[in-house]
Amino acid sequence: MKKLMKHGMLIGGTILLLAARPAFSAHGMNDDTAEKYGAKETTLDLFGTGSIGQRTLDNITDETVKQDLRLGAGAGLNYFFTRNLGLGAEAYSENTGHSVVDNASASLIARFPLGQSGFAPYVYGGAGHQFDPIELN
Repeated sequence: MKKLMKHGMLIGGTILLLAARPAFSAHGMNDDTAEKYGAKETTLDLFGTGSIGQRTLDNITDETVKQDLRLGAGAGLNYFFTRNLGLGAEAYSENTGHSVVDNASASLIARFPLGQSGFAPYVYGGAGHQFDPIELN
């Protein structure tokens, strides 16, 4: 169980670091916040996914996680019309046996740069569609 918790913490920390990355613009870190968060800004996101079923969560052990874990990959594209407002779309797949894309979503994104710090909170609102049926375990 400790090994599983260590892996979960490592994965969670990695996801947190990757999620924080979009707060920095491709223009680099300099003193001008307007350049860090500009209009007509486009970003590409590549990410990995992992999921387990409710039965595994109810009886979590290293063995049940190894048996039930499904890994996948996805991509997203974000475009900011203005410094603070943009649109994003993403899709991922965990099983290409049915649909090539398992889930797709789109979001309206608002960001609020914090002065000259280079950091900005983001607010997302959107909708998505799951193409493969949910398997009940």
